[in-house]
Order: sequence, then C-alpha cells, then structure tokens
Amino acid sequence: MRIILFLFLSLSLALASNINEVKNAISKAYQSNFPNLHISNLDLKASGLPQNFDTYTFLRLDNASFNKASGYARTEFQSPDGIKRSFFFRYFIKAELEILRASTQIQRGEKLGSKFIFSKIDFDKAPKDALGRSDDLNIIAKNNIKKNAILRANMFKDNLLVKKNDILKGVLKEGDLKLTTELTALEGGELGSKIKVKNKDGKVMQGIISGKNEVLLQ
Repeated sequence: MRIILFLFLSLSLALASNINEVKNAISKAYQSNFPNLHISNLDLKASGLPQNFDTYTFLRLDNASFNKASGYARTEFQSPDGIKRSFFFRYFIKAELEILRASTQIQRGEKLGSKFIFSKIDFDKAPKDALGRSDDLNIIAKNNIKKNAILRANMFKDNLLVKKNDILKGVLKEGDLKLTTELTALEGGELGSKIKVKNKDGKVMQGIISGKNEVLLQ
C-alpha cells in the first residue's frame, strides 16, 4: 500500500512539474508584455494529454499575444523517445495592472510631469495602451485630460526637441571652418542626445542635438 501511494505521489509531482513549467512560461510572457502586471492566480486546463505526460520534457512556449485574461497557449514537449509534440492549454489569469491616473486636470499642450498617481485595475478591464511606470513619461497632452482619468498612450505625444523624420541642419566644425548640410533624423531625441541622421545620399552618421532642428556632426 505504501509503495502504491509513493508511486502515485511521484507521478503526481512529475505531472505537476510539467504543468508548473507551462505556468512559469506563460507568466514570463505576460511580464514581458506587461512589466507592471501583478498576477495573483493562473489556472490551466488541457485535454488529450498522454498517460505518460509526466515523462515528457517541456521545451518551449510558442509566441502569442498574451494580452487578455484568458486564451489558448501552444506548447512544445519532447517525449522520452525524442519525439517532439505540441499540446494546447487553456489558461485563465487573475491579475491587476499597475497604471497611471491623472492626479489633477491636465491641459492640452501641458507636460505630464508629475501630474499622475499609481493605481491598480483588473487586467481584463484595463485599456491595452494604459501608461505605466516603465513607459517614457516625457510627453505632452494632445487634449484636456480630466482628473482621475486613466492615462493612455494615445492621449499624448512625445516631448522631443527633434522627432524622427525631421529635416535638420547638420553642422560640422573643424577649427575655424564651419560646414552645414541638410539631414534627416532617423530617431528622435532631446537637447544633447546622440541620434542617427542621414544625408541626401542616404549615408548614415551620428550627431548630437545642439538646438531646434540642428545637430553637431561627429
């Protein structure tokens, strides 16, 4: 009786180990997509698993959006004889997403600055473009925003001195000689930032933003 119980517990632990591998992979995928997500529970359901599933080795989780509180995950396992097989798991998560809310009314054209508070909301109720602490918050409001509103990416625009695709004046200084040329910004940046630019011939170079629509070439 003790031997049978021991074998049953061993098989249960092995099966649980594979299930936990899948859970951990799904959790990591969510955290990668939503760094401010706090998962409190993750349930898995699957059908059609082989009787010897406990002897399989977990290989990987297929890429998926993982942007909803439930869905299907495709996984890949390897059998004891080296054959790779795919299994589908239905998953359900309970989680809260840490987001930003306006701590006061924000006027159109005003910098976000520190006019926000951190708040948590059920993941399945949160806007997919809600801003969090890991986002770039050097942004300007496109329109008036009410106090306590959930702050979303589409409410703002970048607060950059130079934006991608801006036409710039490139300045090259060598001693008393100063040359200028027309360039296109390949990325945005603030005063003093190093960005990539290209000339009319398509040559890519680096420059330091020295003023509005101006870079010093290196």
